Amino acid sequence: LIKNLADRLGRVQLVLAGVAADLTELVEHIPSIRRNIFALRVPKMTEAEVLQIVANGEREADLKFDTQASAFVVEVARGSPYIASLICHHAGHAALDAGRATVAPADVANAVDRAIMEFQGRIPTPAQAHVRRLFEQGRQDALAMTARAALATDGVFDAGDIETTNEISAKKAQEAIEALSGERLLKPAHGDDVNQRYAFVEEGLPTLIWMMWAQRNLNREAAPRAAAS
Repeated sequence: LIKNLADRLGRVQLVLAGVAADLTELVEHIPSIRRNIFALRVPKMTEAEVLQIVANGEREADLKFDTQASAFVVEVARGSPYIASLICHHAGHAALDAGRATVAPADVANAVDRAIMEFQGRIPTPAQAHVRRLFEQGRQDALAMTARAALATDGVFDAGDIETTNEISAKKAQEAIEALSGERLLKPAHGDDVNQRYAFVEEGLPTLIWMMWAQRNLNREAAPRAAAS
């Protein structure tokens, strides 16, 4: 249809939406139409937009996220509408299961636990075990910083992306890449003559790593309030 419309200079515009690293990946099975398509990358959602997702869910489900719980959702989502919706869904169920209409930080922590279980099913067991071993060795910072960059750039990143996303020095960003490359968790991706770009060896690893980091940090933050209640 797109090719026929283009050949006839049809005054029609179609919008195609999908999840892919670039236009080539999005329409790889029909390369003949690439020249007829304008690629528009959708940016990550802002904090205000993620909070709007939370607000929409509150109205639909007759629930209320407290301020800290909403902040946790924003932090975990990293601008992803899918992750934001998934965490809100599980957190809302956790609150309702406890007989409450208010979602607390502990419910968001519970939601992260459930999300990790879901993502684990999409990643080979050896890769999961490798990541968990690095967490146990206290090397979570390099994992989390690199995962943040990967999530912010749709999977392909360089040292500059890690530096910018985490607001760290260029030296620390390069050290993170070298550490994870040495562990064979990163692989070279397309780049230019100046900057080598990388990607995780498993597409789902950045999300799983970030969730695991959030699990430890959210549980730590939620524990005092849970104990107090």
